[in-house]
Amino acid sequence: MALQNSITFDNQINVSSAYIRICRIDFEYSNPTHVIIRTAIYFNQTAYNNGSPEITSLEHVCKDSDYDTYLSDDVLNLVDNNPTSQSYEWLKTLPMYSGSIDI
Repeated sequence: MALQNSITFDNQINVSSAYIRICRIDFEYSNPTHVIIRTAIYFNQTAYNNGSPEITSLEHVCKDSDYDTYLSDDVLNLVDNNPTSQSYEWLKTLPMYSGSIDI
């Protein structure tokens, strides 16, 4: 699973068919419980498939009500939910990944 979207970075560089993969998910059971999700962003799916390096990697922190909605134990215990699929669902709520499609 991955996401595809047009992404414009802070330096105004635009990647029109960015391929976004989750490369790490860390659950932190401290107070408050939160999840750190690291994404790797590639120029496109072909670049990923050809083994090209990612353009960048970013960390996002899911916490508070977002954690309760997407990654809490109660949510993950539902049929067909797992940390990876739920992390992708949460990422799509962030402005940077808004409008992303699943591929």
